[in-house]
This record gives sequence, C-alpha cells and structure tokens, in this order.
Amino acid sequence: MTTLDDVARLAGVSRMTASNAMRGKAIVKPETAARVRAAAAQLGYRPNLAARQLSSGKSHIIGVTISDFDLIFPAELAACVSDIAQRHDYQTVLQQTRFSSDFEKRMLSSAAMQVCDGTIICWPSGTDAQIVEFGKTHPLVVIDGFGLRGSVDCVFTPCFEGSAAAIRHLHAHGRSRILLLGLWPNGLERLETAPNSAALRLQGSIEALDELSLDCNLAKNVIPCAWNRQAGYETMLRVLGERNDFDAVFC
Repeated sequence: MTTLDDVARLAGVSRMTASNAMRGKAIVKPETAARVRAAAAQLGYRPNLAARQLSSGKSHIIGVTISDFDLIFPAELAACVSDIAQRHDYQTVLQQTRFSSDFEKRMLSSAAMQVCDGTIICWPSGTDAQIVEFGKTHPLVVIDGFGLRGSVDCVFTPCFEGSAAAIRHLHAHGRSRILLLGLWPNGLERLETAPNSAALRLQGSIEALDELSLDCNLAKNVIPCAWNRQAGYETMLRVLGERNDFDAVFC
C-alpha cells in the first residue's frame, strides 16, 4: 500500500512537507505542493483519514438533520449544504426526523453526531432543553428554532416579511380578495414572541392586508389547513367547490 513516505520520496521532499502539502497548508510553496499532489496522483495515494482526524482533532464532517426529505425547502437546503461542504473539503451526514422528537433525541446522542465538527438542525422537533444541552458541547446552528433564540445560534427564515411581500405582490397584480391558507396561530403575537413560522406568516399577511386596506376578516378569509401537500390539495379542492368570493390565495 502506498504511504506518505512514498509520495515524499517521489516528490523529493521531506515527509513533513508532503504532509503539509496534502493538507493544503499555505507554508508550502505552490510549486512544491503541486509536485507533491502530482506524485500522490501518480502513486494512487489516498490520505489515511482516521490518522488525519486523530492528529487534527477534526473529522471534516458536518451533520445535517432536517424534518423531511420529501419537503421542498429542507431537501434543497440539504443539497446546498452538501454542495458548499464539498467545495470546502467537508462531507455531510444527512438524517431526517419525520418531525419525530423521539428520533431527534436518538440522533443527537448517536455516535454519528459525536464525530461531526458541527451540526445543522432544520425545524427542530424535540425539547428546547435537549437541544440547548447538545449545543453546549457541539458547534450547532438551528434553522427556525423558535423558542431557542439566545440559547443557541439560530437562523430564521423571513416568515413575517416574506408573507407580507407575497400579499403586496398579489395586490400589485390587481388582486384584492385574498384568502390565507394555513394554520391558525396561538393568538396574534408580535414578531418577537410568535411561537412558530405559521403564526409569523399569518401575522405578516394580516399586517399587509391592513396596510393595503384590504379585508382581513380572520373568520372568513383564513382557511385552516395542515402544512403538507395532501392537506393543501384536499382543502383547496373543497374551497374551490364551495366559494367564489376570492381572486387569489396565499398558502
């Protein structure tokens, strides 16, 4: 089996220089690094990843946990993270929770997550305390971690702003009788305290409707519907069969 010593010998450099070149360290001159890489390619050398991880303390693996591969946004997010990780010489370990807090709990304590240099969780399902504890010992970013703001690093999608922009867009195209298809919120909290993306989106919609002096009668214009394709399809079929008092729908 080809070793790093073989590569160094063929390239005419020390073992340390060959090692630094294979790691992409800037202390190696570009022409020397190119010579080492050429020697490695010629010999078919592959770095010992286990040894590299032991010496560097890094696995170059990012854990990505999403709610469901069948949903468009989480699936596209996972694909983008994987592409970007590849460009930075990282690999990704992808898992889905199917919105199960039990699965998420097992995932957070799994051996796979322990070796990751960092973890991204999209739409967490588990308890806030459990995720906070995990974040104390592992680099962690949570996407739309409502209730976790200030406890772990979070990134939030612009639910409030996005839904308001959608309503303004519909109105700019001549629509004035707009139905809102989605979940009822737990009250109408402001942006800072809204418990989830459904409530934020409804709030943004209502604010835009009010701003444009359009009808925002919740009892009439908000159509409760679970957030999945089948529920949306069935609800819209029913609405189309029962009503003709609207000219646009924001889902």
